[in-house]
Amino acid sequence: MKKDKADIDFLVQKLSDLSDQLTKNDHEGEVFNSVLNIIIETMRFNIAVIYEVSNQIDNILLLNVVSVFDPHGVRNSLTKGKKIKIHLGNPAEIYINECEAYSKQTISTINVPGIGCDIMGYIQNPNNENNALLIGGDFVGDDAQLTQSEIDVFKIINNLLTLLFFRNHFETQAIYDGLTKLYNSQKIKAELEIFLKRKERQKNQPLSIVLADIDYFKKINDEYSHIQGDSVLEEIGQILSHELREDVDSVGRYGGEEFMFILFNADGKEAFQLCERIRTKIENYQFLRIDESGLPKKNESLSITMSFGIATIISDVNIKDSKELIALADKALYTAKNQGRNKSIQLDFN
Repeated sequence: MKKDKADIDFLVQKLSDLSDQLTKNDHEGEVFNSVLNIIIETMRFNIAVIYEVSNQIDNILLLNVVSVFDPHGVRNSLTKGKKIKIHLGNPAEIYINECEAYSKQTISTINVPGIGCDIMGYIQNPNNENNALLIGGDFVGDDAQLTQSEIDVFKIINNLLTLLFFRNHFETQAIYDGLTKLYNSQKIKAELEIFLKRKERQKNQPLSIVLADIDYFKKINDEYSHIQGDSVLEEIGQILSHELREDVDSVGRYGGEEFMFILFNADGKEAFQLCERIRTKIENYQFLRIDESGLPKKNESLSITMSFGIATIISDVNIKDSKELIALADKALYTAKNQGRNKSIQLDFN
């Protein structure tokens, strides 16, 4: 079987469309589908596949199939979600280009007769050095007859997707705290302004904010090291992100060991109950005990508590200055600290 030649004009148009998608901040999944379509429809491969590099353990490369387009069901074993192990020193022939592209971090074009990708490109992910992407096309025949123009197209695709990853990386850095993975201080303050404007429009809906602070955090850093303190912050971030309502509430690292929650349509009682649930969970949680090298110590844990200050705007009150609301939450937090810590205190804004 001979591979059809690509329609150059059609190919250029598809690449232009792909570039437009990246400009419009389209979702990664939509972009990936466009890439698979280019490989199949315009470059005339039988199969297109995208792998995520999940890890490398010694000489074993672990891949996860993110997406695959196999319209004729030629490679039924290559399905979305499939885990693949490749021995980097002695790969099976069908994975020779996967091995080469990953090892050299480039495009590999070794012809693989029959089943096996004939071209494979490496896409760097700046968010995680292991979680790179491999993108390939498989022509099921004796000779894929790759032209230089087709190889150049793969280079363009690789460059466009690399730009996508780097753009997402810098956007993430701009709004998320690198340690807790929650919103950073600037972003959570901006979120509060947005919530206050929403409150102006929906006057009957209450709004609560919470300032939460880890008790005796300086003591943790001083006695156990800043590595231990960072580990506690990471785990606190995980707990908070799981406890709050997704796509309804907002949570961020307000500064140091202090966090802010914004709870829309939550009155003082509801906000207090939420804080008590989180407070109790943290009080009973076994935090990892970290050694000097940053590794968890076996059979050892730390006990941590938090204090919570809640400020609530009742349904018939509007406020335009976020500083007043933050000051009230800070006053409630200060009261909780003065009353022995590990407490939740709620105050209404009047």
